[in-house]
Amino acid sequence: MGTAGHGCDAGGSTPLRRATSEPPILAFIFACESPPQCRSRCQDRSEAGLIKRFRGDGVRYKAKLIGIDEVTAARGDKLCQDSMMKLKGMASSARSKGEHKQRVFLTVSFGGIKIYCERSGVLLHHHSVHEISYIAKDTRDHRAFGYVCGKEGHHRFVAIKTAQSPLIIDLRDLFTLIYDIKQREEMEKKAQKDKQCEQAVYQTILEDEVDDPVYQVGPWALRAGTQLC
Repeated sequence: MGTAGHGCDAGGSTPLRRATSEPPILAFIFACESPPQCRSRCQDRSEAGLIKRFRGDGVRYKAKLIGIDEVTAARGDKLCQDSMMKLKGMASSARSKGEHKQRVFLTVSFGGIKIYCERSGVLLHHHSVHEISYIAKDTRDHRAFGYVCGKEGHHRFVAIKTAQSPLIIDLRDLFTLIYDIKQREEMEKKAQKDKQCEQAVYQTILEDEVDDPVYQVGPWALRAGTQLC
């Protein structure tokens, strides 16, 4: 059941939550290469620069909420395109009745995506990074994109329209950054664990050598004039 974005109370403000913590699933679909002017908005795309960019409230963008639709899976290009067309159809029907897409602003940060009503500033939706499983651009409209969020058995497609193309780049950079940091942390943990295992094995070998009778020389041997070399 889809819902078009109209009014500041559309969709409610209760955020979706996962029962378990899991790494973000990187599944991005980009219909076209981003123009050079989009990349130039944030020259410092180093890890340190991106960490600074997405810290706290992150980056803010103006947009319109096309609508939110319940979907049957966590990912899929066709699933996203079908849902986008469905929501656009509902928005077009609403526009013929004098209703317009809800104006919002959204923030992109380490906390995920937050969508606020532009008029009242009320938080409408908050989807944390680990809840977002798929991001797709509309293949027929470069100003529209959407993302799938939610938990198993309860996925939603959120459709957004914005003229600010760098938003897509920021989403890509955010998820890639988080993925890279997590991968590095896991590698460091594995290296530390391997080092501890190596030290434990070495210590065991030393203890075995000390306990071995071949390496033990008692006072009786010295008194008997035993040759040690």
